[in-house]
Amino acid sequence: MDNYSYCCSKDGHGLRYPGFSVVFLQIFSLDYAREFVLNEKAVSSGFIKAKTKSIDNLIFTMSSDDKKNIRRYEFSDFNFELTLNEPYDLKMEGKVKVEMALFFGHTVSISYRFVFDGDACRLSKEASTDHIIALLSSHLSAEHWSRNKDQEDTDINLEVNDFFVSGLYLDQDGRFNNNPSEYESISGEGRVFDMVSRRFKNFVNYSCTRFKPNLEGDEKRMYFKRLSNSHNDSHKDFHYAMVDIWENVMHPLEDESDLKTVALETSGLCVNSLLYIKNKDILISGSYYDTMIKTWSLNTY
Repeated sequence: MDNYSYCCSKDGHGLRYPGFSVVFLQIFSLDYAREFVLNEKAVSSGFIKAKTKSIDNLIFTMSSDDKKNIRRYEFSDFNFELTLNEPYDLKMEGKVKVEMALFFGHTVSISYRFVFDGDACRLSKEASTDHIIALLSSHLSAEHWSRNKDQEDTDINLEVNDFFVSGLYLDQDGRFNNNPSEYESISGEGRVFDMVSRRFKNFVNYSCTRFKPNLEGDEKRMYFKRLSNSHNDSHKDFHYAMVDIWENVMHPLEDESDLKTVALETSGLCVNSLLYIKNKDILISGSYYDTMIKTWSLNTY
């Protein structure tokens, strides 16, 4: 077993990701006094539309009534641009695909999908693990304990600057607008992507709901009282993120070769060898005529 120890924060070392995808998930519930109904103005403009084909029918045997319990919609894409300078300069840009699922008429799940395939989303060069963490921190927030250069104290909150969005058909309060937004900054510390997700939540809550028909006057007054006491944000929503690392992951060496390529060529593994990634360890394994040739554990700290 060979151990390789390279500093991931040093330019040219550590794992590099030419392609990957990231999904931000935002989950919240509609108020029990309200029911979901599509906003006709937004529907007619094409900003939101129902998805007639989904994977649900392939997974579940669903009656017509069951299908009402899982309803899926898609919004218009919007543009983003993010420039990062640690551990080296990198620019991410492209379109974010937004979809929504409504479960049992009450639970809302909105997904924001970044697909770095060179088409939907693009990278100025291969991303590092730190770059992916920086993108994720805009939705989940992240902490770092190292002290920045020329600073006496540690700034624990990871700050994401130069993050811009455009092409949003929702204003600051989540109201639908036929004219998409120009580039606007959502930079800062912590969960800066809340500036975007809050708009979609407000659009669903206030533009795509109505009082349930059997609701009495007292219940409506209670709803408005709850509304006046609530904060108009997404901080209490459930936030998740998923990262899909593709098989073209790289591990550059000082001589400009690639650790994965060298390992595969040295062993004589077949072309369709598999690459597994878990935390900071890489396990490369493969078979040649159904015989296991060799297994490495590559420490990438």
